[in-house]
Amino acid sequence: MKPSITISIQCHNFQKRLCLMLSSLLAQKKQSRYNLTVDVANYNGNGNPSTKELIEYFNKLGLNVKNREYNNYERFKYRGFTRNDQIGSCDSDFMIFSDSDMIFHNRFFYRLIELITTDERYVDFGGIMTCGRWSQDNSTISNTNVFVDNLESDKPIYIKEVWKQAYNKLNKVRRSNVGAGFFQLINMKKCNHGGIYVPEDSCKDYDWESKGQKAKSDRQFRKIIGIKKKLPLWYSEAQIHLNHFRDNQEGYHLEEQR
Repeated sequence: MKPSITISIQCHNFQKRLCLMLSSLLAQKKQSRYNLTVDVANYNGNGNPSTKELIEYFNKLGLNVKNREYNNYERFKYRGFTRNDQIGSCDSDFMIFSDSDMIFHNRFFYRLIELITTDERYVDFGGIMTCGRWSQDNSTISNTNVFVDNLESDKPIYIKEVWKQAYNKLNKVRRSNVGAGFFQLINMKKCNHGGIYVPEDSCKDYDWESKGQKAKSDRQFRKIIGIKKKLPLWYSEAQIHLNHFRDNQEGYHLEEQR
């Protein structure tokens, strides 16, 4: 049986970057050797194009994208809660908690699956496997926005060679491998996650509407699991974050499309 992996993300007003992310996932090499699922938590009707439209489009192209659509905004706005729902229903061998603004090298998942199913350092590891990434300096976020806008459309679109374009055109600053919420990989059977990401009665995520977005549940999850292991450097250099303006920069929850 082929090994399986689910990438779990939450998308709200990030449809532009999600389109680039899904394009990079559709371009992954040797997908016949593993099963790849993308679980997208999203709020009903959000975005232009909407998350639902993007999901339907990429599913037609052959990517396996699950539409985890919420009508209850009070639950959706806490990332720890959506990740609880995702981990609770995941039936893959492995799960990655990621963000909706990442672009992956074309061989990222083929090499990742090979590593975690054959390398003795990772095969039976029960903690969180972590990875760094390329990003852009905050002073060049406007350039990143121009890069995204030039590739984007108000309709879903498959962007060819998106990894190559991002790698060649964007300013790249290496971000450290600390186990942050943009890449937390677990073996579903070996990791003692208890079927949840964070206890909901003690979730420390900020309320979007009162304090802006801050997903402190990511740190809680690392603390609950207790152990982590870094992936080799190649993986940190094989994913690019499309940097963007953040709530804490503006002092309120941003609603524009990113």
